[in-house]
Amino acid sequence: MNYKIIVLFLLITFFLGYSYVTNDILIYFNHDWLWSQQSLEKKLNLPLTAQKISVNIDDNSFQVLDLTKKESSSPVFYSIYNSNNIKLAANLMINNKDWSSNESIIADVFKNLDNLSLQDPAQKALALWNFMIVNRVHSYPSLDFDHKFLFIRQPVKYFNDWGYGFCSDTAYVLAQLAELSGFQARAVHLQDHFITEIFYNNDWHAFDADREVIYLDEKKDVASVAEIKRNPDVFFKQHGDKFEHWGYDPQRFSYESSHKATYFDKDAFLTDTIDFKQSVELAPSEEIRYYYNWPHSYFWEKFHEVPPETVLTNGVLVSSFNVQKQITDFPYPIVGIYVVVKGGCKDGENFNFKIKLHDDKKQLNIFCFDGVYDLSFVLPKGIGALPTYDYQLLLADISLKPHVLITQFQLSKKSLPSFVGGKNSIQSLDDLLGHSLLFSFGY
Repeated sequence: MNYKIIVLFLLITFFLGYSYVTNDILIYFNHDWLWSQQSLEKKLNLPLTAQKISVNIDDNSFQVLDLTKKESSSPVFYSIYNSNNIKLAANLMINNKDWSSNESIIADVFKNLDNLSLQDPAQKALALWNFMIVNRVHSYPSLDFDHKFLFIRQPVKYFNDWGYGFCSDTAYVLAQLAELSGFQARAVHLQDHFITEIFYNNDWHAFDADREVIYLDEKKDVASVAEIKRNPDVFFKQHGDKFEHWGYDPQRFSYESSHKATYFDKDAFLTDTIDFKQSVELAPSEEIRYYYNWPHSYFWEKFHEVPPETVLTNGVLVSSFNVQKQITDFPYPIVGIYVVVKGGCKDGENFNFKIKLHDDKKQLNIFCFDGVYDLSFVLPKGIGALPTYDYQLLLADISLKPHVLITQFQLSKKSLPSFVGGKNSIQSLDDLLGHSLLFSFGY
């Protein structure tokens, strides 16, 4: 009897070992070899993780991730891994936060309003203004004016990909959120400044989310541009300290001479991309990681202005890479491309790659450095460049394997969910077709 048990044990061990060697999915399961401190985290200067906690996410059901207060207060990343043999959507609602669509952003804006406040247009307009203030900062935008409407001045892209911009960007996005919430709204160009006006209770009301101010009339209602123009000194006394610091002039609200206020209604800012959906799909054995504090790289077009480090962070998409890989309609701007070889490669060892970016095909001879083939330099940046959301990579020499493709991307820190000590709720936003995804929290 004992002899039969031993034989059975040896057979199971043999077949499991054989499966591990021959099955790519098992070889790359969660890419554990990739994340050791001796490999990728060190080579790409990734934030190091001490520990992680994982839970399986199933179809349309809430999963609970229990964390201590200490664990929740020191997040390094969260990740989603697809161990299945089919492509799956990997979009989660974590602690009721979801910014993947215009509708979900609007729901997040109003989630803390009670039923009475939801019936009050003034309270809803204030909630929109406060949401803009909390979730963006004023900084030189990375894109020129001609490209802003495609990549920045759309709520889903603005809050997920960037999180910063000029007053005009903020004014246009706030106007869109107001229109999507059922208001009539418009962006208003003053002298060297943009604000938003929202119409309710039979009048216009001016909201300056960029300078984070509103102006109250004698009835304690938010005033309009027209009211401020009639008596600017009264209104500017409400924020005199701020405007003295900014060098602000009340005459910016004036209609006089060449400094007339210019109004832009929804036809000027509601673009074809208004219904954009921020969606991630994971191929078999693919993992996406969102880091909380890794402002490693970013896209820029307009001059050499550096985005504020307090706003942006980076993430990585980890893909098994045999001969070719195509990244299509990725939801975030791609800022880095790396090929990592299991077991490493010798410095100076070179391989040929073919890459297609923005309909431009290139053949590259890339040298190994510190165990990584870095192709990031081919991503366009600088004057006239556009962010990269798609690329196709072909390995000309198939002797380079096994290997993993790392696609690095930028995102706004504000778009990441917060975790709490205790129970954290996680739910898939998509039909997983009876499969499950592995969610991990690293700290």
